[in-house]
Amino acid sequence: FSVVRTTSIERSSTYTVVAYDVILSNVGGAYNQETGKFVATVGGVYFFMFTGMTPFDSSAHYFLRLMKNGEMMVALHSNNGGQRQHQSSSNSATLQLQPGDEVWVELDQRSSMWGDYTGYVTFSGYLIHHA
Repeated sequence: FSVVRTTSIERSSTYTVVAYDVILSNVGGAYNQETGKFVATVGGVYFFMFTGMTPFDSSAHYFLRLMKNGEMMVALHSNNGGQRQHQSSSNSATLQLQPGDEVWVELDQRSSMWGDYTGYVTFSGYLIHHA
């Protein structure tokens, strides 16, 4: 699957599951657009990648986490460092999943993330090896 978020999240008050509103591909339908979560339908080894971008604001920052069944797998952080600019970053992970396992991107509370039609904020995953 490959999805894009086209709207911003400003200073989230809670930990937020990031839902992506544009689906580029979702073969098998394992990504749920309403919940923002990928649910494995087959067990195996999967590769996931996610990106983020700060708003154009000198105090903007974010912490993003790739979550598996409620546990953080990897994270990323960007901070504008007092300058009015955008900062973007990405991270990835290869995970062993069982049928029914859930994977999602979570935004930390008090974080802000940019999103627009240009597609800077993405989440993708695919099966590498069926197990």
